[in-house]
Amino acid sequence: MSLWPAETATGLSALRLPNGTLVLEHGAVTGDGERLSTSMACVGTDSAAALERCVKGSGLTDFWTTYQPESHFWPLQLVESGLLLAVTGLVAAAAFALLRRRHA
Repeated sequence: MSLWPAETATGLSALRLPNGTLVLEHGAVTGDGERLSTSMACVGTDSAAALERCVKGSGLTDFWTTYQPESHFWPLQLVESGLLLAVTGLVAAAAFALLRRRHA
């Protein structure tokens, strides 16, 4: 279950996300289309050319990343706070109902 819709980037943009993003999941795609989660096949490659060589040499065809952009921060905070406040209200109401029943 997701509180807010996430975005997915593919290709080199999946490896160069803007600052402030919250990465939820990342990985690589093999030649037969299988998604490998958290693939560490090309860690440590600095340049785009080195990354392309690594991808071609390892049989990977693409990269993907699912993330929450920085613009989703406050809406997510409000949704999470609202859920927490609702659960807290329910627990407090249940506690008072139980207290009233036991100590009439």
